[in-house]
Amino acid sequence: MTRREFITIAGAVVAWPLAAWGQQGERMRRIGVLLPATADDAVFQVRIGVFLQALALLGWTIGRNVRVDIRWATANVNEIRRHAAELVALMPDVILATGDSIMPPLLQATRTVPIVFPVVVDPVANGYVAASKRLTEANFGDYEPTLSASTKDLGDRVEITIRDNGTGISPDVKEKMFNPFFTTKPTGEGTGLGLSISHDIIVKQHAGSIEVDTQPGEFTEIRVILPRDAVFV
Repeated sequence: MTRREFITIAGAVVAWPLAAWGQQGERMRRIGVLLPATADDAVFQVRIGVFLQALALLGWTIGRNVRVDIRWATANVNEIRRHAAELVALMPDVILATGDSIMPPLLQATRTVPIVFPVVVDPVANGYVAASKRLTEANFGDYEPTLSASTKDLGDRVEITIRDNGTGISPDVKEKMFNPFFTTKPTGEGTGLGLSISHDIIVKQHAGSIEVDTQPGEFTEIRVILPRDAVFV
């Protein structure tokens, strides 16, 4: 995850549940953070700094109206489970998590605490790859790759659409694309969890929907619809 992506998610952690929090009074809020790195990781130290800056810009001050509990986890699944359980036991208002290895243990630990995860990165990245692949197949001819994102106000819901004019998705792949561990990437390049986790968080946790419209060799369009107010299933 890049610095820009982390800034985006940092804002989302606070901005999305902000309305619901405001309706519940001025008590101290608690944010849990679970990261796939050690505490001396320079890159993630910078990202945590950016995250805290984003909180401050949105009016959340450590010790005054918000507390942030950070847990550092390596690739060891038992360690991840232990940290996930510790965070959930603290009863945070929301948990920020990143990394495919982090999410399954976290979702096992809780189905009630809201989890913010950079799921939008996966459809965007997939669209970029599809458009680039089609450009290569066209030998850099007249084809012009396009990747777009748009939002639409649906009243009590918000629609987010990501569309590319890449290679499209075949019917058999479309049928399985949200299945856990299913991937079309070469061995070692994909876990097959990105879209599966995206589906679970959007549909099962937040009562939203995710739909795919595609034409092989032409385009792929992914539409995500979420309730405007915080809803946790």
